Amino acid sequence: MPCLAKGQAKLVFSKKTIDLGMIAKKNNSTVVINFIFSNNGNSPLVIYKVKASCECTTADWSKKPIQLGEKGIVKVNFDTKNQNGFFSKSLFVESNSDESVVLLKIKGKLE
Repeated sequence: MPCLAKGQAKLVFSKKTIDLGMIAKKNNSTVVINFIFSNNGNSPLVIYKVKASCECTTADWSKKPIQLGEKGIVKVNFDTKNQNGFFSKSLFVESNSDESVVLLKIKGKLE
């Protein structure tokens, strides 16, 4: 494990990939997924941006600085309209953490 520089935030997700399994497809359905994270560093953590791999996926996140030991949420909305079969969507979380970009994934199958 790398040493943190003095004053460095550390973004840690409880899970980086969430498998939703089989989802029954409904018209105009949105699936909400919460990625829980914490700051395990020694300075406040700020998430600047969360970018999704496609327009069917959007995200909202804790905008206030997350202090040492505090938790936050990246809330992902996945629009299943126009989606069929297996899917895998990526989100790129940009922050002031020691790892400046973290990759999150959701996957599953619509039936």
